[in-house]
This record gives sequence, C-alpha cells and structure tokens, in this order.
Amino acid sequence: MLDVDNGVLNQQERALWTRSVHPRVAAIAARIDELLEDRITAIAVAQPAAATRLRNEVLYATRSRRRDLLLQLAVATQGYAALRRIEQSNLELVWLMRATTTTTVTAMRTAMLAAHAVSRRSSPHG
Repeated sequence: MLDVDNGVLNQQERALWTRSVHPRVAAIAARIDELLEDRITAIAVAQPAAATRLRNEVLYATRSRRRDLLLQLAVATQGYAALRRIEQSNLELVWLMRATTTTTVTAMRTAMLAAHAVSRRSSPHG
C-alpha cells in the first residue's frame, strides 16, 4: 500500500515540477527589473514626469509579477520537499515492516523447531 502511495507521490512531484516556475524564470524577471530600473533612471534625466509614470506603472507591475513568481517558486519548492519527505517516510515504514516480518517469521520457525524438538524428547518413541 505504501509503495502505491509512493507511486502517486512521484506522479504528484512530476506534475508539480511541470507546473511550477523554473528558477531561471525568476532570474530573468530579476534581470528585467534591473534593466527597467536602469532605463527609467536614464529617462529621468530628460523627462522626470515620464520616469515617475514608468516607475509607478511599469516597474511596479514588473516587481509585482516578480514577487508572484518568487512566491510560486517558494511554494512549489516547499511542496516538493514535503512530497519527498512523505515518500522517504513511506520507504522507511516499508523497510521496517519487511524487517519486522522477517524477524517474526524467523522467530516462529525457531519456536516451531523448538516445539518439535521438545515433543520428540517427551515422546516415548523419540
């Protein structure tokens, strides 16, 4: 059952990765922000009113979108880490259950052998 859960988790991981923002997109947004800031600063020398308008509209919108991208990236990263942790916990439980089963089976075999040996000793034909 836990193996099936891990398969589902792997599918969710892949879906999250394909839908999430790639770190390069956030880096491109940062570069666009820098270039806009530089260009608006250059425009401010000759046209201060235009530069103010560009800062208030274009740069604000760019930075808002960049924040959104960074937030999406952070949420996707946390989601990915949570899925990995759940998967690891499931694997540890599977390993523990296998070890417990092996130990239990071995103990039962030993008990059966001991019971058989005791019954042969106590038997008048043994």
